[in-house]
Amino acid sequence: MSEGNYNYKFCPKCGARADSGDAFCVNCGAPLRQPAAQTQTTAQTAARPGNQTSAQTAAQTFTQTAAPKPAEKKCGAKGVVLVIIAAVILWAIFGNGSSNKVYKDYASAGAHVKAQILKHDEILYVSLNTRDYNKFLGGTPIANKILTQAFAYDKSADKGERLGLISWATQVEAYQMPQKDGSDNLNLKIHMRYFLTEDQEKELATAAQRILSSLNLSGKSDYEKVRAIYNYICSHMTYDYARLDDDSDVLKYTAYGAVKRSTAVCSGIADLFYYLANSAGVETHIKTNSVHAWNFVRLGGKYYYLDATWDLGKSEANYDYFLKGSADFQHYGGLQIGLFGNGNLLTDTDKGYTFSSFEYGSPYNDLNI
Repeated sequence: MSEGNYNYKFCPKCGARADSGDAFCVNCGAPLRQPAAQTQTTAQTAARPGNQTSAQTAAQTFTQTAAPKPAEKKCGAKGVVLVIIAAVILWAIFGNGSSNKVYKDYASAGAHVKAQILKHDEILYVSLNTRDYNKFLGGTPIANKILTQAFAYDKSADKGERLGLISWATQVEAYQMPQKDGSDNLNLKIHMRYFLTEDQEKELATAAQRILSSLNLSGKSDYEKVRAIYNYICSHMTYDYARLDDDSDVLKYTAYGAVKRSTAVCSGIADLFYYLANSAGVETHIKTNSVHAWNFVRLGGKYYYLDATWDLGKSEANYDYFLKGSADFQHYGGLQIGLFGNGNLLTDTDKGYTFSSFEYGSPYNDLNI
């Protein structure tokens, strides 16, 4: 046989070569067409405009036509477009800030979010594997649980619970990815607003150190530190009635606003006490209800409540809310200032702590009741 003279043909079923005189394919047994017709078809195809005309190319063209390989599954133009659209949507939602890691618990997810809050990122990205997601409620309940962990107390003056007062989650977007085990990989995009800038935080740190230096707390007991800080706030700060109804002013909610203006609302006063006391090495927390914020501290192995906002302007002898126990600290709504930041996530910060039943120094404390 000679390829140059086309003295052979190809099986239309399997493509195997055959002599021109064969009636059946020796490879698969299929009937063979007449060589002349096959060669003519090949030559006509090869001679069309835009095709190669060499003998070898003509033979290759015939082979591909007569014995095609099984068709491969392809996506098609419509499928490609849908894939591209889906990719664009996911990129728009979770963009280049999306976390590549899917966290398995709220504490780890909270730590990831906390790092972003400390950088004042306006959009927080986090992915969590969870069975708690309810599509009818959306991603906000899950985001709140993660933020609660991000605001957990960590002994730092500039972090922990105060982050719940000076930042606000304004919007939550959620993308659900169901898993085979029945859980969901939930990608969250949390839009944040901050009441302070990074520069204002630095100014606050400097001001706090200046105040603490003026109080001469070195070598003092925790009680003496708490008393000195409380006295300073009650004698130097006033309640900010002037800006109480001004929703555009957010500094009134912060310790920074308190030290810069010598006035703030309850969250700003609680933030300032938290900042100063923790800076001085005293374990101090923030607690809120729907309209108010105050503090509690640890002294001698037990915890006590205090509320400098309601003692502002009073002399030390007339304090009503200084180091009270759980039985003699009466707190109810108070001034209607509305919500501040994510303060609603700090309502249960006193759960799990052992509180004294009575105020600090009470003789009843010795009875361990």
